[in-house]
Amino acid sequence: MQPEHQIGPHTLRIDGDTVSLCLSGELQAEHIARVISLIDEIGEGQGLFYVLADVERLNGMPAEARRIAGAWKGIGRAGGTAIIGATMLQRTLVTLVSRASTMLSNTRKNGEVSFFKTEEEARAWLATRRVAASSRSLRR
Repeated sequence: MQPEHQIGPHTLRIDGDTVSLCLSGELQAEHIARVISLIDEIGEGQGLFYVLADVERLNGMPAEARRIAGAWKGIGRAGGTAIIGATMLQRTLVTLVSRASTMLSNTRKNGEVSFFKTEEEARAWLATRRVAASSRSLRR
């Protein structure tokens, strides 16, 4: 069973080490704060986690929400983030927030952010990220 959380108009689902987000409408500051809180709770004591985010119906993310996302220190545990359905503007904003978060977190960034048209492509890419992370941990 996959725990599912409704956060405003958005849905967060946990499946093993994967956090799936379906974002709809505007991603308000309180929404992103709750998403981060849930991921942090889930990930306590765990290694890496992976994010699959469908942003096709996302209409915006106010500055305060971007600031909260950018300041999140837990992003250093992300093994990879696959984003589905992003517009060019969304790609730009996600890239900026991701870079800001990496700079502010003072942690080595494990994962990267990539954009996809379909969920199948995104899941396949996340699988390659898991293999790469597993390979890195075996070499240590």
